[in-house]
Amino acid sequence: MKHFFTVLVCMALTAMSAHAELWLEENFNYPDGNLEQADNSQLVLHQWMQSLKQEDANGTSPQVANHNLTYPGYISSGKGKVAVLDAAVGDDKSTQRISVYYLDTIGKRDTISMYAAFLFKPLSAKNTSGRDFAIWEGSVGSSMCRGRIFLAKNGDAVKIGVSKNSSTINAWSGDIAIGSTNLIVMKYEVIEGASNDVVKVFVNPGLKTKEDENTPLVTTDNATDMLVKGFGLRQRGNGAEIGGLRIGTTWEDVVKTDGSDIPDKPETDPDIYAVEDFDYEAESAIEGQGGWVVSTATNDQGGQSPLVGATSLTYEGYGAGDKGGALVLDSVSQQITADLKRNTVMPFAAGKLAEGDVVYTALMVNMAQMGGTSGKELITYLKQGASDGANTTMRGRVTVKIEEGQKSFGIKKNSQTIENWSAATPKEETALLVIKYINNSSSSANAADEFYLFVNPDPSKTEDENAAVMLEAVGNDADGGADLRYLCFRQMKVNATIDGIRVAKTWAKALNYTKPDDNPEEGLQDILSELPTASKVLMDGTLYIIRDGQIYTINGVKVQ
Repeated sequence: MKHFFTVLVCMALTAMSAHAELWLEENFNYPDGNLEQADNSQLVLHQWMQSLKQEDANGTSPQVANHNLTYPGYISSGKGKVAVLDAAVGDDKSTQRISVYYLDTIGKRDTISMYAAFLFKPLSAKNTSGRDFAIWEGSVGSSMCRGRIFLAKNGDAVKIGVSKNSSTINAWSGDIAIGSTNLIVMKYEVIEGASNDVVKVFVNPGLKTKEDENTPLVTTDNATDMLVKGFGLRQRGNGAEIGGLRIGTTWEDVVKTDGSDIPDKPETDPDIYAVEDFDYEAESAIEGQGGWVVSTATNDQGGQSPLVGATSLTYEGYGAGDKGGALVLDSVSQQITADLKRNTVMPFAAGKLAEGDVVYTALMVNMAQMGGTSGKELITYLKQGASDGANTTMRGRVTVKIEEGQKSFGIKKNSQTIENWSAATPKEETALLVIKYINNSSSSANAADEFYLFVNPDPSKTEDENAAVMLEAVGNDADGGADLRYLCFRQMKVNATIDGIRVAKTWAKALNYTKPDDNPEEGLQDILSELPTASKVLMDGTLYIIRDGQIYTINGVKVQ
């Protein structure tokens, strides 16, 4: 045994030297099948093994699957494979199992906090009170959990909670969409004294922010402290995929970016539900990125995921144009037929909307590649089912019609027939659509919700000033409320490019009007050619300096 520990010391020191504060980068690059490898009968550094506590060593090993998870900007995004937790394992105590990656069996680190960052894709949760799926391990001879992340079913979504040791969850996150990929950071924070260490969990923190700029879920139970010796994945009736695991002793080492151009934090304006510019890798599947998933209804899961296009759309004055990529619906390449349709959805609200809430969804659409049709459904609001095979509720269904190379749009509440269509425009021209949803209900049995569609509104004008291009949904006087929380794009023999989605509480925030001449460079180009040397120019109340063919503001910040 002494010889075994000596080998571990050498290996641990080598690992620490190679990774500095980063103790582990685990991308699950193992053969498909059991995560617990055959040679884990002995404690070997950098490998997974079943818990040494008998009651947590039942069931079967988590499985390694040959695909990865992606999360924009995260340094371990899109690498290796995933570990899959099976909801059928651990559904009762006789089959629950903990698989542990032991970091160090002998080092006494009672002054060092530990961090674990990983990608987490929830697939299912059966228990509404929560069951743990990720733990900090404090023993190599039995099982000593201090820091437990729980997953709980919450209506159509899930939520995660944290405790130090007990099954009483001290804090819960907001709703997380089934099938969405999230970044989770779990911290074991060492505090001087006894039984006072704290466990914190951060859900989707800003990748370019410091730790104290993010709000964690925090434990409050007074369990005894421990020395972190490993990280464990627990199969206890939850379905999930785990990828891109990074364990270290500093926030900066585990929460790292891949160098891509990402915002410091997502947009947090309380009047904005969602902004989607499709800034993902071209030709990648949209499902699994940015919260996009396939519908939970099995009859709407045919074909393949829509793809990300490299070319973005523009519409004069609309404040979401010419950014990122686009969403491509292609019924041919994505194998969509009448009997093999697919609904791809994105949540815009974490919980039930309040009665009287108004939602505006603005987006650009181009139908240049689509042939003639008397009407195909393009987008709708949707209430997702809670699990595979569950039904879905759709309301506010936008349909496109193409005749003789001209496109027009219509809207209906549910299954009615559309008779009034928007003015026809060439199908090659990008259209701007704004869908207005008024939630008049507190339940599906209450007053009817309302839907309206604006086709090619002027972003510089108010909603009232765009009344001439507004269509009222057929059926607004029927089909009660629906508790709608998702946007749904319908692949039913549709060929379209979608871009620049903004979901907001107000017309102004959805349209985000941008003056076409807001860029001072355009107005200064003629002056620039005439004044190539150092000069001062006053334009629209702003003083610019032109020097050596470049444009600067008066405070020296470069404009061009």
